Amino acid sequence: MFSKIVEPSFGDLDGLKHVNNNVLGKWFELGRNDFFRFFTPDLNVDHDVWRLIMLRTELIF
Repeated sequence: MFSKIVEPSFGDLDGLKHVNNNVLGKWFELGRNDFFRFFTPDLNVDHDVWRLIMLRTELIF
């Protein structure tokens, strides 16, 4: 299992200090490289070496 602690930046919050819904996708991407590195340790993006494709992300509120 992978985990990453994300500290919200000032722009991630609204005036009431609620996290903006659009930020969740950005936070998800922060952990993406760690997950990809599991399959391709050097993160070589050559099409004949890369072993994983992120096809879709979906957030339902």
